[in-house]
Parts: sequence; structure tokens; C-alpha cells
Amino acid sequence: MVFFGLCALLLPQANSVEHTSLGPLQLEAGESREFEIPSPFAFRSVGLAWRGSFVGVELSLIDSQGKTKNSWTLSECDDLFLENSGWESLSGLVHSYSGPSYGTILRITGPAILNELALIWIPNLDSSQRQVPLAGGAGRGIPKPPVNSRLDWQADPPQCSSDYCSTTHIGVHHTASANEYLSPDWAQCSANVRSTQAYHMYTRGWCDIGYNYLVCVHGEIWEGRAGGDDIRGAHDGFNCGSMGVAMMGYFHPPHNQNPNAELLSALTKLCAWKCDQQGIDPLGTSWYAGWGGIRPNIYGHQDVKSTSCPGDLMYALLPQLRLDVEALCGVTALIFDTSQLRTLGHWTTGSSATDRYGNDYLWASSSPSVPATAWWEPNIPTTGIWEISMWWPQGSNRSTTAMLGLRTGGRLFTVVENQQLHGGQWNTLGSLQLPAGTSVKIGVANDGPLGSVVIADALRLVLRG
Repeated sequence: MVFFGLCALLLPQANSVEHTSLGPLQLEAGESREFEIPSPFAFRSVGLAWRGSFVGVELSLIDSQGKTKNSWTLSECDDLFLENSGWESLSGLVHSYSGPSYGTILRITGPAILNELALIWIPNLDSSQRQVPLAGGAGRGIPKPPVNSRLDWQADPPQCSSDYCSTTHIGVHHTASANEYLSPDWAQCSANVRSTQAYHMYTRGWCDIGYNYLVCVHGEIWEGRAGGDDIRGAHDGFNCGSMGVAMMGYFHPPHNQNPNAELLSALTKLCAWKCDQQGIDPLGTSWYAGWGGIRPNIYGHQDVKSTSCPGDLMYALLPQLRLDVEALCGVTALIFDTSQLRTLGHWTTGSSATDRYGNDYLWASSSPSVPATAWWEPNIPTTGIWEISMWWPQGSNRSTTAMLGLRTGGRLFTVVENQQLHGGQWNTLGSLQLPAGTSVKIGVANDGPLGSVVIADALRLVLRG
């Protein structure tokens, strides 16, 4: 094992961020080393950057008495954050909530091969007092929820001009900083946002904080990137046409934090305001200009890029988030998944298609002589005009003539769809007046030539009149 000394490098463009670099370092499996590293100044937040690989890094903060505070296991936060940073990997930030810290204890576990590892120090940037948050204007009826402005968290001025794109999508992220979710109060959340801006600007090389909005554990919403409504952010690598909202926490292994009610409520209100303002269907899919294709109108970062963001636990809540936003917009919507299907004939459960809805779907081989049918019997709360949509994962072995049907009042309505296309989204089949109750049957049949399969995945009903 070879370890060279410490060196402090002040970035020329940074007025508030400093790096302390270590390396190279090589450890065998099961071997570990611990380093006590003083900081170049009293700091509030610290991140980790590295070139190479390791099994685990545990970081503890050292207070003014030389005592260690809580320890945190650090891992790579997101591939997007590497842009313009010059590093192979970057962690989320660890924040000190009980006054400034003066160093860290770093424990590295092998196997590890590190060409360079750097601690990124961010000084105390806390806001001194709370400003009065301002509520924005209403769109077509739903007001903008209270948002803490850039003045509130004392943002640095941006180093770029504003670029605007009409918002058609909302991208949901997490910051991948675990102890942000343990922030005790408004002031510490405010300081976390400022630390994030410093991290984005002076370590990652961006011209401003990347997200359009951030939401903390207390349900507070924070204005992110400068420029106001519909400013183009830097949050998913595509950005034009999307509003990026970051949940402040780490909703994925190894931390597995669960988004609480306050955070989800604030996110729902923010999404409802923007959907109402721009006429965005929360349950729908549409062309995302920056990405260059059709994506869910409320999507997770991993829907457009290879990443774990916004974390498994937050991503699993997106279907319910869309329903909650739709309800707040005053629209009744019902979604029925595979678990509510009834079947006749031979159907197989599948889960390999990544563009499925939920955890799985059913498939059956097409056959003109061996029938198989899968259908829902939805409990419709009120008689009215209901828009009917289905979701399926596409594939080259899918039927190009899948028979989808609805039976009500003794009448059968059918439509033929090519399930090799338009997968991973809601496909609207039409609208029809449906009676309240459970008399309606909507489903999929395996009619068609041999050699392909039909898919039954999810059903959506939206009350339109």
C-alpha cells in the first residue's frame, strides 16, 4: 500500500470551496485504513471526489473539541453530477448541523484502488434569518405554493445568462445527501441549499445550482436556478422543456430514507401548480423536447438517463404522486394494475421489460383457436364520460394486432393496437360514457396469428365529463 501526503488546492474560480487531495491508495480485500484529516478552515459541509474504486468510505466530522460527530457512509451520488467536474465520481454532501467542523476522520475499506481522492470543503454559508416566503401567482386556478427565494438562502449570483424553455415535463430527483434529510430546522435547510449551490458551481463547474426547485424534509420549497419561471435548469442532462425538482435526501441504498408526508405534500402542490399553469396532464405522456422522445409528463431522472436517481423509494412513489397531482388539479383518475386483473386461459407473469407499469405484467401467446382473455372490472365511482387508456411494455415479439376491448350494457367496443410500439406510456384508446359500479369489463384478448404475444399491464380511467 502506498499513500502520499496531503496537499490543499484552491480552485481559481472558487471563492468558497477548497479541495484536500489524497493518493494514490491501494488496499486489499478486508483491509482498511483510517485517516484523520484537518480542514483548511472551519467548514459546514464536505463532499468526496475520487478517481478509482473502493468498497466503502465512512466519514466522521470533528468538532472544535476534537470529538467526532455522527459518521456517514458515502457512495457515488449521480453520474450527471460529474459533468465539468474533472472527477470520475462524486459523493453527496455531508452537512454539520451543530456548529462548524474542523476536520474529518476517513475510514476506507478494501478492496480499493484510488489514484486520487479529494475532500471538498465548503465553509459556513448559513442564512442569518428567515425572510418572508412569497407565494407566486396563479396559473389557471391553482396558486403557486410558498417558495423560499434565492434571497432567503443568500444565493451567489449565477455565472451565466438565462435560457428559457416552455415547461412540458417535471423531473423528480434526489440530492443523494443522506443527512440533508435529518436537517433540524428551516435555517439548516437554507444552508444546505447554499452548500449545494457552492458544490454545483465551484466543484462541478456549473454556472449556478442545477435544480429549478428543491424540497426539504420540513416541506419547505426552495427556489433553485436563477431566472424565474421556466428557466432551463441543469438537472438531467437534457433539461429543455423540464422543471427539475430535487428532494433533499437519499432515497436509495445504502441509506433508504423514506420521503415523509411533508415533503410529498409540498412536491404535490408544486407539481399541481405547474401542471395547471401549463396544461400538463399529470398522468399523461408527451414529447420531451430536450430528451427527444416521449416520456411521462412527471418522470424520475432514471426515466431519461442511466442513474438510480431519484432513488428506489422515491421512484416507487411516482405513480401515486401523479394521481395526487391529478386529484389536486380537480380531475378524477383511476389506475388498475396487474394485481387487479381477472384471467381466462393461459397467462404468464413477466417482469423483464423495463418499460412496464409497476412490478410486472401478464402475457399470452396469440392464437386464433386457443382463447385467452385478461380483464379488469373497475369500480367506477360515478356515471360520466371516461377517457380509457392502457399501458404496455413494447417489444419485437409483441402482437401488431392486439385486440383491446370494453363491454358495457351488453355492447362490445374493440380497438386493435400494435404493441410493438408506444410502450412505457399511457395510450389513449378513446372516451365513452360508463355507468357507476362494477358492471364494465375492460381487457385484452389473444386473438391474432400465431408467433407473437399480447400484453396486459395497466388500465387508466380519467373522468372527462
